[in-house]
Amino acid sequence: MNYTLFLIGLFIIAAGLGCLETAANPFVTVLGPESGGHFRLNLAQTFNSFGAIIAVVFWAKPYFV
Repeated sequence: MNYTLFLIGLFIIAAGLGCLETAANPFVTVLGPESGGHFRLNLAQTFNSFGAIIAVVFWAKPYFV
């Protein structure tokens, strides 16, 4: 039962993140001049990955200590 709930929760989180990426990526590309769209998109994805790493580093200690 716990594993099933875990998979359902994981699916809900993944669906939400997928919707967020689908909506945010086109928005980031049209924020400024067309020539810099690829740079803004790469920058946004860099901060997304950096935030995921920082969240794991900062929240792992309170949960596992």
